[in-house]
Amino acid sequence: MVKSMHQEQAHVVVYNFRQLGSSLECARVALFKATPECIQSLGGQLLPGSEQEVPASELDAQGRYRRVNTGWGELN
Repeated sequence: MVKSMHQEQAHVVVYNFRQLGSSLECARVALFKATPECIQSLGGQLLPGSEQEVPASELDAQGRYRRVNTGWGELN
């Protein structure tokens, strides 16, 4: 049996989020996107409308997604 070159790969949705500092005025947007579960574990605030579907294999063990800037396109 020959396998297709375009096999289905699991995807997940990641979001930008705000990490709270010592006060609301110190909140900053994280430098990576993450799954809702990861954001919650970090005490962050998910930013609606920032969702992006990515291959699950692109996440690290904690559920973080970091896109490497290659200079060949826009960063999401």
